[in-house]
Amino acid sequence: MQSGLLNPPGEPFRLSVPVLTVSGVILLLVSLQMLWDHSSTTGEFLGRYSVRYAVALLASLILLGVWTIALFRRQAVSRLIRGLPDRRYTGLVIISGLMVFGILVLPLEDRIQHFAALNWLAGLALTGLLRPDQPASRRWLWVGLPVVLGVWFIPAVISVLTRRAFSPDEAMWADYASSVFRASGMYARTWLQEPVAILPGLGWSVAGYGWLLEHVSFSLLTGRVWNFLGYVVAFVGIGLVTWRLYGLKPALINVAFAALSRAFVPVLDYRPDHQLPAAAMFITFAALQGRLSQRRGIWHFLCGLLATLALQIHAAGVVLAFGFSLFYLVESLPKLRRRQWQAFWPLLWFGIGALIGSLIYYLFNIQPVGGLEVFFNTLLEARLNTNRRILFLSWPSFFEWMLILSAFIYLIWRRSPADRLFLGILTCVLAGVVLLDYQGYRTHYNAFYIVPVGAMLVSAFNPVRAGVGRRAISISLGAILMLAGLSSSSFIAWPTVQQWMKTGKLPLFLYAELEPVLSPFIQKDDVVVSTHQLIWTFPDHPHLISAGAEVAAMRRWGLDDPAMVWQRVRPTIVVYVKNQMDLSPALLAYMEQRQFKVCLTRQVIEQEVTVYAENCGGVDGVHAVHARR
Repeated sequence: MQSGLLNPPGEPFRLSVPVLTVSGVILLLVSLQMLWDHSSTTGEFLGRYSVRYAVALLASLILLGVWTIALFRRQAVSRLIRGLPDRRYTGLVIISGLMVFGILVLPLEDRIQHFAALNWLAGLALTGLLRPDQPASRRWLWVGLPVVLGVWFIPAVISVLTRRAFSPDEAMWADYASSVFRASGMYARTWLQEPVAILPGLGWSVAGYGWLLEHVSFSLLTGRVWNFLGYVVAFVGIGLVTWRLYGLKPALINVAFAALSRAFVPVLDYRPDHQLPAAAMFITFAALQGRLSQRRGIWHFLCGLLATLALQIHAAGVVLAFGFSLFYLVESLPKLRRRQWQAFWPLLWFGIGALIGSLIYYLFNIQPVGGLEVFFNTLLEARLNTNRRILFLSWPSFFEWMLILSAFIYLIWRRSPADRLFLGILTCVLAGVVLLDYQGYRTHYNAFYIVPVGAMLVSAFNPVRAGVGRRAISISLGAILMLAGLSSSSFIAWPTVQQWMKTGKLPLFLYAELEPVLSPFIQKDDVVVSTHQLIWTFPDHPHLISAGAEVAAMRRWGLDDPAMVWQRVRPTIVVYVKNQMDLSPALLAYMEQRQFKVCLTRQVIEQEVTVYAENCGGVDGVHAVHARR
């Protein structure tokens, strides 16, 4: 099976020097706005910027002058660049690249780093386009990109496992997931939610996470690894979609781009919606295979099945189900009107797959909660209270966003068969976003935005009819190296990496260390109120209640007074973790009424933890126990 059949080898659609120069000036003006829209903590220059930042602003004005000269004196600049010997030009590229890479790894403002990386890459593209090109060995891609990813991999995994050790949302998802095995339902039991078979909007991804917690390790790290593996699957999907549309070399570039992007791995905490990019890519791959492979019916069937089963990952999967249904309709109906009856079969196979997927979802997710009306009323009540439907147009990295927008502009300009097919799919999906995604998610659709990047980097700068020229390889590797530098400075936890290299151990985790400290005070029948992150410490305790459960409990029991919640719950132990939770006035009043005493105050991993109880287990509560660890 060949790759890139929708984009067969031929004369590449290349950029011209004038177009690239104008694009560089526009890019510089956009990045200048980003650079100047900043306020330093010390306003030593113009009452707004620090001296260090003022130096960067001066450099930006100089660069604007250079790009302007390049625009109006193109012939003179072309003669200068073309006249440089190969070794001198290569040396200048390497030295300037190392200087910019140094800026990226220094503790400077993000804006300065992104500005430097963008302008260096744009300069490399322009000067590379002015010089003669020639075929290059594929090993530069096959060896260079894996080397960059290999060096990045271990520090990235360590950072994934150790950054953001205090993560309330992850504890909440662990509560949902483990309740499947501990409470015969999927709901947040520590928040006193109404026991239900499955909370509308949750699905198999959460249940799979629960299985891992119960049978592998009940640990924060389990969710991090589960989340990371979801991204790895998404990277494979990005590679497959790009390979099917544009070939193997753009696919390899896109996998490296996605792995180093701020939009995936740095979003490290487990949430089921973080696995939707993987689903989106494999649904897209099935749609492409349905148009290119020999067994087309089964691929159309899989596309419909996977599009509806994406709801098992997250409720926002409805966007994918809607988007691909719209795509099949828009593609087939005009042909059917012209009596091209062969267009009916893809629609039929997709419909059969979607019907089976919908029945599965109904049996597992809708029928257990009481049917369609209850399901939709509950889900819509939770999701129609916000209106952030254009959040998908944002991106966490300015450098990446400029590359992505440039790639989309290139695809729209080129409009090859592969481009039109991909843009058609994306347009239908984004129509679903605008119509259905009131929550304003962005992570779900990130994978789509990566696909055009490799196509642009390989085709726009490549004069070689077959294969990849030296120019395209150098620009692609330059972009990947800039991404690696930005990832290194913004995400990699270098102190933790250094500690691991010296000791072979990861840092201690507060809630894992609390178990021996708190166990002497907590019996099996105690009702413990604390932060719900204490689920990492006592996953087996049957009466662990979140201090923030008042609202859910009042709604569940029809109460108007939060004090009545605690009268009904009747906690016997309160564990207060400073800066990780709040004690409400109603809970404090209950503790005062029941004459709770301080049983323990201890510093654990630089975090103050206090235990309150009516009975301190033989310890005189008037004389608080103070210890240091």
